[in-house]
Amino acid sequence: GKKSHTRGKQRSLFMNQHKSNGFTLIELFITLLVLAVVVTLAVPPFADFLERQRLSAQAEAISSTLSTARAEAMTRVEDIEVCWNQTNAAITRRSFVLRPGQMAILSLDSPAEVMRDIAFSDEGLFIDDNDANDCVTFSPSGRFDTTTATFGFLTFGICKESGDTTDSKGVVLNATGRASTADNSDGAIINCS
Repeated sequence: GKKSHTRGKQRSLFMNQHKSNGFTLIELFITLLVLAVVVTLAVPPFADFLERQRLSAQAEAISSTLSTARAEAMTRVEDIEVCWNQTNAAITRRSFVLRPGQMAILSLDSPAEVMRDIAFSDEGLFIDDNDANDCVTFSPSGRFDTTTATFGFLTFGICKESGDTTDSKGVVLNATGRASTADNSDGAIINCS
């Protein structure tokens, strides 16, 4: 009686060891299915997050360039110009060639000394400004020379595409020469059209 009880116990232990050593094919399939559903639900919000980050980064780059130009004008005690190119062809400003989608800080010399240039227009983003001249000047006092701007102030809209202000950002340059970024989702800064 005692031997059969011991054998039964050993057989039971042996069976339990084999049952706990892995997953069944059904368990793996269900796990993969749940994982696929979670990933499918997470991808759109993550893509939207990346798009918002791109818009914010472009707005910060434009704002930073305008602020740098202001600081250069005050440090050098001379007029400093910021120009950008929204056309599909290169343009020349004081012997400096601005490629499409480029923004540069330039001295008023000819040829101009280039203090900084950036990709003004990130590929895939629509950037619009309210100025027809596409160049503005900062005075030695750091003020934005409103006579070099068509409307007396300067604004940029950074949008996903033309006319779409969803999650868009804006850059505002006021007459004192200070640049700041802001939300433009309502199109109040510029409609990107």
